[in-house]
Amino acid sequence: WTIKTYTITFKDWDGATLKTEPVNHGGNATAPTSPSRTGHTFTGWDAGFTGVTVSATITAQYSVNEYTVSFNSNGGNEVNAIDANFGTTITAPTVPTREGYNFDGWYKEAGLTNTWLFASDTVPANDITLFAKWTIKTYTITFKDWDGATLKTEPVNHGGNATAPVNPSRTGHTFTGWDAGFTGVTASATITAQYSVNEYTVSFNSNGGSTVDAIDADYGTKIVEPAVPTREGYNFDGWYQEAGLTNAWAFASDTVPANDITLFAKWTIKTYTVTFKDWDGATLKTEPVNHGSNATAPTSPARTGYTFTGWSGAFAGVTASATITAQYSVNEYTVSFNSSGGSTVDAIYADYGSKIVEPALPTREGYNFDGWYQEVGLTNAWVFASDTVPANDITLFAKWTIKVYTVTFLDWDETELKNVLVNHGSDANAPVIPARAGYTFTNWNAALTNVTANITFTAQYSANEYTVSFNSNGGSTVDATNADFGTKITAPTAPTREGYRLEGWYKEVDLTNDWSFDTDTVPVDGITLYAKWTAVYMITYNGNESDAGNVPLDSTAYEHESSVTVLGNAGSLIRSGYNFAGWNTQADGKGLSYAPSVTFEIDHANVTLYAVWNKVPDVPIQTGPSTTTIEVLINGKIERIGTAASGTRNGQTVTTVTVDQKGLDERLAAVGQHAVLTIPVDSNSDIIIGQFNGQMIKNLENKLAVLEIKTGLATYTLPALQINMDSISNQLGKTVALQDIVIQIEIAEPTAEMMELAEIVASRGSFKLVMPPIDFKITATYEGETVEVSKFSAYVERAVEVPDGVDPKKITTGIVVESDGTVRHVPTQLVVIDGKNYVKLSSLTNSTYSIIWNPLEFSDVSQHWAKDDVNDMGSRMIISGIGNGLFNPDQAITRAEFTAIIVRGLGLKLEEGTSPYSDVKAESWYNSAINTASAYNLITGFEDGTFRPNDKITREQAMVIISKAMTLTSLKAKLPVQSTDITLGSFEDAAEAASWAQSSIADSVQAGIVSGRSSSKLAPKDNITRAEVASIMKRLLQKSELI
Repeated sequence: WTIKTYTITFKDWDGATLKTEPVNHGGNATAPTSPSRTGHTFTGWDAGFTGVTVSATITAQYSVNEYTVSFNSNGGNEVNAIDANFGTTITAPTVPTREGYNFDGWYKEAGLTNTWLFASDTVPANDITLFAKWTIKTYTITFKDWDGATLKTEPVNHGGNATAPVNPSRTGHTFTGWDAGFTGVTASATITAQYSVNEYTVSFNSNGGSTVDAIDADYGTKIVEPAVPTREGYNFDGWYQEAGLTNAWAFASDTVPANDITLFAKWTIKTYTVTFKDWDGATLKTEPVNHGSNATAPTSPARTGYTFTGWSGAFAGVTASATITAQYSVNEYTVSFNSSGGSTVDAIYADYGSKIVEPALPTREGYNFDGWYQEVGLTNAWVFASDTVPANDITLFAKWTIKVYTVTFLDWDETELKNVLVNHGSDANAPVIPARAGYTFTNWNAALTNVTANITFTAQYSANEYTVSFNSNGGSTVDATNADFGTKITAPTAPTREGYRLEGWYKEVDLTNDWSFDTDTVPVDGITLYAKWTAVYMITYNGNESDAGNVPLDSTAYEHESSVTVLGNAGSLIRSGYNFAGWNTQADGKGLSYAPSVTFEIDHANVTLYAVWNKVPDVPIQTGPSTTTIEVLINGKIERIGTAASGTRNGQTVTTVTVDQKGLDERLAAVGQHAVLTIPVDSNSDIIIGQFNGQMIKNLENKLAVLEIKTGLATYTLPALQINMDSISNQLGKTVALQDIVIQIEIAEPTAEMMELAEIVASRGSFKLVMPPIDFKITATYEGETVEVSKFSAYVERAVEVPDGVDPKKITTGIVVESDGTVRHVPTQLVVIDGKNYVKLSSLTNSTYSIIWNPLEFSDVSQHWAKDDVNDMGSRMIISGIGNGLFNPDQAITRAEFTAIIVRGLGLKLEEGTSPYSDVKAESWYNSAINTASAYNLITGFEDGTFRPNDKITREQAMVIISKAMTLTSLKAKLPVQSTDITLGSFEDAAEAASWAQSSIADSVQAGIVSGRSSSKLAPKDNITRAEVASIMKRLLQKSELI
């Protein structure tokens, strides 16, 4: 092997080779002597050179040196030194200042030979000092006169003094010096000569006028004209510069000269015009007169009706122009009055040419005064408004015309019979005596002699008496009446005729025009009135072996083909061992059967309806021993706090569910208010009972809880408050402990008897049962005494599942089937719950309910706007037609009919008894409907205690009842708050509504139940029609979510 040899080269910063050395592999090179570099310090080599393994170039490394550049400002302000690297340029410092000098740069030597150039000169390899160079400032001092003329110009070094020129002069002024100093000059300046203006005296010679004070004023100024001097009898004519008055002094332009002066007044004598005028302004003489001289008056003038008295002023020693006017005194004359036979009138004394005040009018009996005239012959009237007193005494003469009166003769009806003119004191001549049908002329109302005023005479009559006879056309006798012609007669006691109803009295035998006792009056020669009769028929009810109670009474007299509404068991008929099941036309039940509330048409005969009785089977209650634990739900959570016991009752199976009180109370405390307690009963029993004690129900009431009993038949949703334990406690005795009261909530399939009754009712009522009846009941029992909770303060829901095989489209409504066979509509909705169809029944009572199919269409509404609403409400048994498939939609409806529809629509149970209204009789068909509406606060009647059932009901009256119904259905509480004015603002006739009705109308409109007759017409006073009622009833139920 031969060892490798490498070359190590050492170079300076500028590439110059300092040393080259061969070095064996792994050996060390030896550095040359440390090099130097101007302005820098050697710091070492850029790489190592021991243990060499390759040839390499090693370069010297330096750091640049820093040096100080100092500044000598040579008398200027101090400038800070700068530290900078060798070879760099430096930034010029802020220029120094020196008073009185201009800076002229920095130099490298104290002798100021070489300028330092900051843009190119660089810092040398040593500290250096730069020196400031200065040049002294030179200023120009200019001396000027007051008018800008240059007096002298002089250059002056900074701090030196200028030399002023000779003092200048100026006319009218005195030189006072210069406006500024000019020693120790530090800037160029203009020095201006200063002067004070001289003051001179201007004197005034008034040449015989008033004294005028002299004025002292500056040279060259204008003086203010003094107050004008005065000289009696002369006009001042200005100031002049000389005594000879040649050149006037112009105060607007002349100025004070450079000496004192005197101005002289100039005067001209005054001449006046004296004018002599007459009273009317006519000039009598005009004369010019010098100041202080006298004028000469003209000849004294004359004036009609006046005396000349002199002149208005003096005209000697005239000192001003003047108008002198002739003066007169007016003459007075006498105006006498000749009244020509009338009362005396005093004379008047008045000035010539004046108007006189008209004296009080003279009087002359029987005559009209016709003015004063200027001559006896009464040719020219004296006009007091314009005529004036002449220039002599005068007499005025009275003119008279005799008075003429209008006499008018009138008949009884103010027809004019005659009109004549009659002179004062004469007699009037009457016309031919007039005639009047039914009367005899008796005289005139006043005497016709000695007419002294306008007068009207009226014919006087006495009425004739005639006989009104009555032909009763087969009825009982009616006595004739004697009465004066034209008077109304009192209707006689109505005649009677068996089997007929009196329809009224008519004026002709053929009974064409009826006689109105309110408006018709007795004609001439009297009249015979003829009775009109209509055959009528009566409905009689028979208890048919009843043991107690009263048969209902229908006092209505029905015409042929009239519609009869069958009454219910209003008198509480009872037959031991039987249930009331309606009526039949035969006592043995083999005639026509009618359920309460159905209608039929009367034929040509009276009808007796016999009570139908169904025997009640005597089956005892049986209970079984089977008891099991069941689950109940609280707010959907399963709780095992219920037990179910099975048994039988009257042949029906019974499941009774009892909830543990302690467990229920604990869970209610945990969930708080508004809990929902659900008792699901999966049992095939005919009767399902939820059983509680009274204290448990009271606790549920306090929690505002809801009870749900769910069976295979139905769901009964019951707010606990509707059970009303306080009411139950009052009925059973307030001292009874709630814990000891047994509450049972029951859902039951129908008994055989109830099923049979429902089928009978359906067959009579022309509707079809689509689901079997189901009974809902709540009872409270204490020591053998039981009360039933059958009425609620709010609608309670029951959901009944639609069985398989029943077409939901063939469900019309639910009905209540009462034990007496009567039926009534109950608000019904078809709903879907968990994919299954249910019928939701909403009612204010507990009852037995059936679901029916009852399609109904009225033939006379097929093209009517309310067709769907009318047919729907008819199918639901809320409204009825008028017979023969007709509805008569546009007919007005009575207050009784409207009330009955509201009661039926809301599904209210009819309440019998004595009406609170004096004009509603117990036997009237509408008595129970009005009683029910009154009990539910739907109606109030009138202030006189009447209801006026047969009056047509107005739209505003109907809306008041609708508003109250909205309260019952809880719809009103859901409406947002809105003022009546805003709600009714779009109706231009809203103000026509009675004040007591406006808020109720607003409720009905805001809820969308009632609309106007048009977009701008509410028509509150119009009668409401049958079609409108059908639509309103439907909307009320829909908006209340009841159908």
